[in-house]
Amino acid sequence: MGLTWVSCIFAEGLQTSLHVDASFNTTSGYASIGGLARDSNGRWLWWFYGAVEVVNALQVELLAILHGLRIAWNKCTQSVLCVSNSTVTVELITHDIQSTNRFAAILYSI
Repeated sequence: MGLTWVSCIFAEGLQTSLHVDASFNTTSGYASIGGLARDSNGRWLWWFYGAVEVVNALQVELLAILHGLRIAWNKCTQSVLCVSNSTVTVELITHDIQSTNRFAAILYSI
């Protein structure tokens, strides 16, 4: 398996880039989320982190995005470019939501 290198993705114009990440320990069940927001010049605007209760790694990734978007909404951010390193999470969010998906409520909120 090879490595894929990606560069930092920056917002443009009035956009805010929201970079999120999450971690989940399958042994302990401990999960945490975090993220930071930058303006189009790359300056830090705000950040967040915290512990969450989840059942698996996918759920914690989704909650990281949802939490970051809720903060952006509360700060009246007009346009958000959300960046995640979880391909599965991005695919779930960008495709039609199946109501039978166990995380449908989180996906609809996002």
